[in-house]
Amino acid sequence: MSWENKLAKGLKLTLDNIFVPSTGKKGGKLKASYKPDCFSLGSNIDVDFSGPTIYGWAVLAFEGWLAGYQMSFDTDKCKLSQNNFTLGYKAADFQLHTHVNDGAEFGGSIYQKVNEKIEMSINLTRTARSNNTRFGIAAKYKLACRTSLCAKGNNASLIGLGYTQTL
Repeated sequence: MSWENKLAKGLKLTLDNIFVPSTGKKGGKLKASYKPDCFSLGSNIDVDFSGPTIYGWAVLAFEGWLAGYQMSFDTDKCKLSQNNFTLGYKAADFQLHTHVNDGAEFGGSIYQKVNEKIEMSINLTRTARSNNTRFGIAAKYKLACRTSLCAKGNNASLIGLGYTQTL
């Protein structure tokens, strides 16, 4: 069952239920989202008889800036199981994205369209608990109207090369 824009413009409510006769499994999901122009809010509740899990998120947008939060709460254990933040900015030829996941993983990426033929991107992620750092770099070079070369590599010595031709 789903209701969209019935109670308020931008509000969507959905109810999904599950019953598997062969196993006797019962459950369902209650979903709600609200999306006006400059922000979005949402929540899902997994109705499980051992204890529902509540998911929630919020995203704010203003003049190219985006900020978001996502969480998950396990009611059976009374514990926040996910806690993630993100911040980003997008311009015509530049994008920046940063994130913090569960207070343990910190990362970011930068994308730049240098000119009409060259695009580059760099990402960096650090996991605090294991002192693990991941780094990657990628580039794309447009050879002609319908052909391009791309290359990427990371700190694990993985290298990728590609050639694209659009027919």
